[in-house]
Amino acid sequence: MKMNVKYYLCLMLILSSCAAPTASIITKSTEQPLKLFKTKDVFLEVDQFNNKFVLPINGISLPKTKNLLPNAERKYRNGIHSGFDFIANYGTPVRASFDGIISYANPNYVDLDTKLYEHFLSVTKDLKKTPNDIYNHILLGKHIVIDHGFSISKDYRVTSIYAHLSEIEKKFLLGDRVVKKGDIVGYVGNSGTKFGSAGYKKGAHLHWELHFEDKNGKYYLGENISQQELIKVSQIIFER
Repeated sequence: MKMNVKYYLCLMLILSSCAAPTASIITKSTEQPLKLFKTKDVFLEVDQFNNKFVLPINGISLPKTKNLLPNAERKYRNGIHSGFDFIANYGTPVRASFDGIISYANPNYVDLDTKLYEHFLSVTKDLKKTPNDIYNHILLGKHIVIDHGFSISKDYRVTSIYAHLSEIEKKFLLGDRVVKKGDIVGYVGNSGTKFGSAGYKKGAHLHWELHFEDKNGKYYLGENISQQELIKVSQIIFER
């Protein structure tokens, strides 16, 4: 049976119009891959992350408030926040996010008195930045650093930091510093904060950082990444 030419043309027009929405869906699926960090010269995409982490505090979700995320301004010390703040009760167990070796621990850290603490904050004001020695040896308080080697990214040595602890798990200070994902490594506190220097237990939280290092430099998770993209990335790299 011969098809009416006019009918055929109408049918083709209808089919082509139905295909239009499919084309827009394809366009959306080809968005730029999510990045863990980016600078002018380097970046790391989320699909290059070889293993998933566990959240450092069991039962505490990833923070979504801007002030608790990387890149938030820290006016009190004239710097930028480079980690995630997990709000939890003083003494809550903190666990290793992934396998590794504790490369640094300062169990004997003692908070400065308020006067000395304020002195070092005034130094950051004068310099208009946070010097590394003040940040690492005063403001992070009692903390540990875990070296995850190249098990997470073949191109970067990865390390994680667990700061403001009230206590570091003793078994990792007696020669054995090998940790497994989920091991308890310390307990939430407020060391290195203004409350810690005043002798209070207020403001307890875990400050957690993840760093990527190569021969050219060191970068933190979320560096130069928008808040929305960072939240998406975080939901991918952590186990649910």
